[in-house]
Formats: sequence, structure tokens, C-alpha cells
Amino acid sequence: MKTTNQLERLPTRASLAVESMGYLVPRWHFDGVVHSVHARACNIAFGKSLLTLVAHGVGEGPTTLLLDRDCAIDLRTCFSVGDAVVRHGTLLRSCGADAELGWATEWNPAARPIFAEASQVVANLRSARARLGARPGCQASIVHREGRAACARLEQACRVCDFEMASAEVARLIGWGEGLTPAGDDFLVGLMGGLDALAATSAVRRIFLTRLSAAISARAGLTTPIAAHYLGLAARGHFIAQLHQLRDALLSANEVTSLHGSVDKVLALGATSGADLVAGLLSGVSASLDAPLPPERVGRDD
Repeated sequence: MKTTNQLERLPTRASLAVESMGYLVPRWHFDGVVHSVHARACNIAFGKSLLTLVAHGVGEGPTTLLLDRDCAIDLRTCFSVGDAVVRHGTLLRSCGADAELGWATEWNPAARPIFAEASQVVANLRSARARLGARPGCQASIVHREGRAACARLEQACRVCDFEMASAEVARLIGWGEGLTPAGDDFLVGLMGGLDALAATSAVRRIFLTRLSAAISARAGLTTPIAAHYLGLAARGHFIAQLHQLRDALLSANEVTSLHGSVDKVLALGATSGADLVAGLLSGVSASLDAPLPPERVGRDD
């Protein structure tokens, strides 16, 4: 890994400009290390978390730094795994790039919409499920194949706030699948987004979500570092922009074309990650929307 002094001696760097930064990005100083880099995204390890520098159009999020639309560059040409990345004030520096942060705005999710009637949300869920099912290659993910039964059991456990059953299914899903973010983890992130949206409507559901979040956080080390990062964010109620937008569309009255557009934006993420996120979100919203909890369950969890 190159040190800060070595960074100062390297004269040539790409000049980048950051358009927006997520609300969890440290504002003044941090020292990080490039964890992984791709053509349009560079993950920077910072303590136990990750910051992600992404090309314009990839999407915003709580720990994302979004490059200006004029920065059309393959990030692999200016970042390498193990490079030191240092922020001082408005400048983010590595041995291969200087990124100007001084003009960046702060990204925050939009205020939650006024919730539609339950019948409208049910119709939205039905439409979104149809859109998901029509996606070519959707069945390639374990969430829609051998993991389908586990996901269904987890949804039912969330519906009745059965923590023991939910915890057992979480243990099965974390780390299940291949890639930088295994399918089981993507499903869990989406599920937490759905549960979080409606937890405020019930004290029982708030308590259940708190316990489930703790269980997920405790097991996050069993999956890949990038998946663990997003699970940790989800456990604290933080989600990427595309998931916020789809969740808002599901919970409000809107045109079908608008809802489908929000579904498609999430489906476009990765090979199957988007489909798994959508599946989890639909399960979380559906579980939270269903009939009130039975009295014995309310009494036990309260």
C-alpha cells in the first residue's frame, strides 16, 4: 500500500469531480484503502465500512460518491487494489487520481410519501411482482430457485413477527449464492427495506425489526465484505436511492408506468442482484401490510 508521503511525490493523476455524496460519507478527513475496483465503481475500505466512488448514472446512496457526468473514465485506470485514498478538506487523493469534492451536494432520500390505501398498495405489489416475473433470466438466482422456500418462510415469519423462525431463515440466507453480493444477502437487504417502511405503524413490528436487524448484523461477517457492508447499512435503516424510489412507488398512488420504471431501475443492478433486491422488498412490504398480529403474539413481543 502506498503511503500519504508517496502520494505527494506522484505528479500525474486523473482529475475527477464528484457531483454528490451520500449523507454517511465523512465530511472532512478520512484515510482509506482501495478494496476493489471495476470500470464504473471503486470501493474504498474505511474502518469497518465501505465508501463507493461511482460513475455518473450508477446511482446514489448513503455511502456513495457520484462522479460528475463529464468524468467518463474507466476507474481501473486510476485506482488499484491496495492504494491509499486520503481525504483532506475538499480533495480526495490517491496515487492515480485527484477528486474534487468542493462542489458536491449531499444526497439524502426523499421524504416518505403519503401512504396510499392498502388496496392500492396490494395492487402495486401485484403489478411489481408481474414485472419481476417477466424479467428474462430472473430464475437464474437461487432466491427464485432452491432458496425460494426459505424466502417464503422468512416472509411468513416477518408477517407474524416470529423472531425465532425469522432468525433461523436469516442464518440460511446470509452468504448464500455467488458473487460480490450473494443472492441471499440481496434478498435480505430488500426485505429490510420493506419492513423498515411500515414498522412505524406498530410497536410490535418496531421491536421485531430491531431484533431482526441485530441478528443480521451479528451474522454479517459470514458473507463477502461488500455484502456485509450493505447488510450493515440495511440493519440501520440505510438503503440506496433505487430501493428508496421503488419503495415509495409501491406505497403511494401512482401510474403503472411510473411504478414499472422504478422496478426496472432496481432490476438493472447487477446480473441478478436487482431481481433479488426487488423480491426481498416485495416480501417485506407484503409481510408488513397483512392482517394485524394475533393478540397472543402482541402480548408476547410487547
